[in-house]
Amino acid sequence: MPPERDIEFSIELVHGTAPIYKKAYRISGVELLEVKKQIDELLEKGFIRKSTSPWASPVLLTEKKDGTLRMKARLLPMLLDN
Repeated sequence: MPPERDIEFSIELVHGTAPIYKKAYRISGVELLEVKKQIDELLEKGFIRKSTSPWASPVLLTEKKDGTLRMKARLLPMLLDN
């Protein structure tokens, strides 16, 4: 579990910048369950928190050498749009 920190962080946006929202990739029912499981684990450990931000980036799953699935966020397309 990461240490608790009293850190405020913000990103200054260029005036007129609209939120970027990328659609989710199509995934199977089994993959969707895995994504939900991993998100629940990350929430429980305090690594992530719920957000209502209009900004969004899709996630995808890749298979690791041991056969388990790794969840990755696809941030690069969002960064390249502007």
